[in-house]
Amino acid sequence: MNMIYKWKILFVFLLITGVAKTSIAQQKFEKAAFYTVMDSGNLDAINSQIELVRASSSPNKEGYEGALLMRKAGKLPVPAQKLKFFKQGRIKLETALLADADNTEYHFLRLAIEEHAPKIVNTGRCNRNSLTKKDPRK
Repeated sequence: MNMIYKWKILFVFLLITGVAKTSIAQQKFEKAAFYTVMDSGNLDAINSQIELVRASSSPNKEGYEGALLMRKAGKLPVPAQKLKFFKQGRIKLETALLADADNTEYHFLRLAIEEHAPKIVNTGRCNRNSLTKKDPRK
C-alpha cells in the first residue's frame, strides 16, 4: 500500500512538471511583451522572457536573447556577474547583427543598450566629442 502511494505521488509530480514545461514552450514570443520586459527591468520577468525566447522557434532569437542578457546584467548586484552576462549578451547580439546586417531592430537594440551602458564595458560606441572637433589639417 505504501509503495502504491509513492508511485501515485511520483506520477502526479511528473504530470504537473510536464504540463508546466509544455505550457511554457507553447507560449509564443511576442515583440510587445519583449519590449515591455526590456522597459520594466524586472529581473524575474527578464529571466522568464529569456526562457521564452530560448524555447521559441524564431530565427531571430539570438539577437533578442543577447539584448535580454545585457539588460539582465544591469540588474544584477555582483559586478563579476554583470560583466559576464553583458559579454554573453553582446556576443549574441553582435553575432546576430553579423548574420543579418540589414535587421534594423538589432541595430536599435544595440543602440538602446549602448546608450545606457557604463563606459567600462566598452561597447564600441563612437566618441561624440570627436564628431564636433574640427580637423587640425584644415
